[in-house]
Amino acid sequence: MKQKHSNRLCSVIVSIIVVLIVLIAVSLFWVNSRLCFVDYTPYSYSESSDAIKNPYVGLYSIRGYLLAEDATFSLPEANAAIDSSSSSFELSLIEINLKNYRNCDLSDNALSQIDSILSAWTKTGSQLILRFLYDWDGQNLESEPNELSQILIHMEQVGPIVNKYASSVYIMQGIFVGNWGEMNNTTHMGNGEIETLIQKLDDVIDPSIFLSVRTPAQWRTIVGEYHGTKVPRCPQPNLLSSLASRLGLYNDGMLGSANDTGTYGDKAAADLDTNYSDAWTREDELAFQNDLCRYVPNGGEVIIDNVYNDFDNAVKDLLQMHVSYLNSEYDSTVLNKWKETIINKTYDVWNGMSGYDYIERHLGYRYVLDSSSLKFHPLFDDTGMLTVTIRNVGFSNCYRPLEASVYVVSDLTGDCVAKVPIDTDPRLWNSGESSSFTVPIDVRSLNNRENNTYTLYLKCSDTTLNRTILFANTQTLTEYGYELGSIKI
Repeated sequence: MKQKHSNRLCSVIVSIIVVLIVLIAVSLFWVNSRLCFVDYTPYSYSESSDAIKNPYVGLYSIRGYLLAEDATFSLPEANAAIDSSSSSFELSLIEINLKNYRNCDLSDNALSQIDSILSAWTKTGSQLILRFLYDWDGQNLESEPNELSQILIHMEQVGPIVNKYASSVYIMQGIFVGNWGEMNNTTHMGNGEIETLIQKLDDVIDPSIFLSVRTPAQWRTIVGEYHGTKVPRCPQPNLLSSLASRLGLYNDGMLGSANDTGTYGDKAAADLDTNYSDAWTREDELAFQNDLCRYVPNGGEVIIDNVYNDFDNAVKDLLQMHVSYLNSEYDSTVLNKWKETIINKTYDVWNGMSGYDYIERHLGYRYVLDSSSLKFHPLFDDTGMLTVTIRNVGFSNCYRPLEASVYVVSDLTGDCVAKVPIDTDPRLWNSGESSSFTVPIDVRSLNNRENNTYTLYLKCSDTTLNRTILFANTQTLTEYGYELGSIKI
């Protein structure tokens, strides 16, 4: 019996040893098959002060067209606006004057002229700011329609033509009325008429096109009427209504005085007797725009040389208002003042640049690649998590949707082996802030002994315009975008 017990014990021990050997072998095989070391080297990023041409932002030029039965126009040549060797601008303000039809419908000839104008400008590649008006001389009461119904008919008539060019018409300014189309000195702004006019535009104009009104108080009046409640002090228009989500501002009295030449008022927003439709103090209106214009565009023209448009004051307010576009010609006294201002910031990329160039380069969004890193566990992860940080140093966000992707390119062949869409919305890369996002990179699928080094690139594109978005970094743009770093496996 004793001998049998001993044999059984030996058998158990041998079995345990065999199992351990098998487990160790399996473990070693698993470790060997899983083991994958990754060395990630980020690119050495640095900010550039160079001028870059991106859509929807910057200085704009103005062209005006007076419709008439016998009118002939000098129209631009195709691709004139996007020639990088020219001084032309990405943005163009197109003013179409309807005063010859103030008390009648637009004729087929007039409608054909509008189509020809928008067709020619679309072919330039420029993004269009469009303003229909009845006055260029500050005498709107003599040239606008007598009846509101006629303006509404004109809106209905031009709507289909504007929508035909929705890919290039970025913003429509105003509601057709007022001196210079600026919603002042008109008989059609009271008794709910402003709401009626903007509602008509909202109905007939493609929803991808931004609309805009002259003052924050007008914005609050309109959106409050639509929303049926008091507009919040800190608006997120995308949470209010479809109109609010595309209704921006244009200010042709920008930085012209303490109240921007009548754009603001003297009532404090916090006072209990202050209505949301009142014009608030400059401080409160700037705070309102700081919130609102993260979501919708704001621009116009600066006027009247005064302390509010001295360079330092101007930069502070342009940033708070999130200004993305300005008139390239008016007011020349203010623009020249900026040109004569030289920035003195030691060890800064802007040191020695003129104030004018600084402001031009910061209108709208301006992205800078700041850092990147890759986290990967050699035993337990199949996917590495790439983290990228981008800083928006511009005055505003981008308001049109953009596509962002990371490209994985083989150093051996130069071919792209993977394109990874980024789960981020560049419209929320906020002005004056840094934004970080993570991108999964399938590292194990890249583990190839013959091809084990790769370069990662970031590319941001406007698919509507088929344009690559330029970054304000010193590195060179490639067909895959901007280099993020290299992976060695």
